[in-house]
Parts: sequence; C-alpha cells; structure tokens
Amino acid sequence: MKLITQSIVLEVFNYRKGDHDVISVAESDFETCTMPSGTAVLTSGKDVVNLTTPGSKWYICGIPGHCTGADQKLAITVLQSSPPSTLSAQPPSSSFSCILMSVATIHATEHIVGDDNGWTLNFDYQAWAQGKEFRVGDKLVFKYTQGNHNVYKVGPSDFQACTVPTGAVALTSGNDEIMLMTEGKKWYICGKEDGYHCSLGQKLVIDVLPAMSNEAPAPSPSSWAYDHHHNSMVPASAPANWSSRKLMSLD
Repeated sequence: MKLITQSIVLEVFNYRKGDHDVISVAESDFETCTMPSGTAVLTSGKDVVNLTTPGSKWYICGIPGHCTGADQKLAITVLQSSPPSTLSAQPPSSSFSCILMSVATIHATEHIVGDDNGWTLNFDYQAWAQGKEFRVGDKLVFKYTQGNHNVYKVGPSDFQACTVPTGAVALTSGNDEIMLMTEGKKWYICGKEDGYHCSLGQKLVIDVLPAMSNEAPAPSPSSWAYDHHHNSMVPASAPANWSSRKLMSLD
C-alpha cells in the first residue's frame, strides 16, 4: 500500500473511455473485487479523485474480470501533512493510469521465477522460493517460450487442485511481469492443458512481506498504465508498444 502525503493531491485515472471504470470501495470489497450496491462509478476515461482526508483508500475497476482476473485495483494510505504542498501533474495518454504523490523510496527486487530454468515443467518452484524474501514493490518475471505456457493468479484452493477459476485472465507474453503491490500469500499456476502443466509442478506460492523503504527528501509523481489489450500494467511513461515486449500485472 503506497503512502500519500495529504495536501492538495489529485489521483488521476487515465484509460480509454468505455474499456474501464473506477470505483471507490471498502477494504472488504477490495479484497473480494465486489462492487457494493449504490456505489458511484467514474467512467470519463480521465477520472480525478481529490484526496482530501487522511486514511486508507481502495479503488477497483468494476468491469467483469478486470479486478479479479487482472488485478486492476489500487490501495493507498493518505497521510496528514504540514505544511500542505501542491501536486501538479499532467495525466499521460496511456490506456489506464493512476498519477499520485509518493513520499517513500521503495527498494525493489526483480525475481526471475526459476532463475535460468524459467517458467517450465518438472521444476520445484517451492524449493526455488525457499529462503528468498518477496516484498511489496518487488517484481516477479515469468520467462518461457510464448505459446508453450501461461501464468494465472489463483486462490489457495485452485492452486491445490490446479484449476483455473472462471473469469481469470492469463498472462501469455512469455515475459510476464507481476508487480507485488500488497502483502500476503500469492498463488500462481500454469493453466495449459486443463491444469496438467500445473500438476507437473508448474506452480508457485510466495508470501509477500512489507516493503522496505526510506524517507525521500521530496515527493515525486509516479505513474502506471493499464494496457487494455493484454489486461496488464505497464509504466505510463513507456512507449506505446511496451506491452508487446513485457506485460505487467499488479498484485
């Protein structure tokens, strides 16, 4: 969860109108990707949210499968600040983005899943993960020959049974990146051949720890973009064809 200094802060969600939406929800609805009845939905494609009060804030995309299958959701913590300062940022023209002010420098690690073996069959990924620290802000990279495998995020029961839940969205680029944005257990499987690849050991479970960060001397804007073509997240400053090379999902 990112820490945001309260002042005159705008949260800007950029996306192609009609492809996504933005819904402010409670923590329980954030965890289950459910839209409470009567909730206002932002749909302009350039939705601005004023962060006027301190505390935790949760946002999801309410389009079916986007929150549950592609992790299109955001959790932040807004801190009280004194004296107030102003954040001014021009939203990028990416498919879906969030512009916000961060006050921490995150020390992140890129984990190549399986190291030189990559994402493949008959490999002990639990042994690979043992002894490693996975923290909020770190990135998982699943490398494989495109078309041979895929990556699904699942729950514990589907992980044990090697089943793909209804509505889940697969990462299929062969160089799939997942940014670890929240603490806790995360489960991933290959869904090829109705879970047969998973049954041969192509599955990974990790426990994500809190981020390690240092205070930054001054806040700076950060931006991520949602690529609607691949149900994935990419840096908003990346070139338009970034998604053809690397896919990123927020977890």
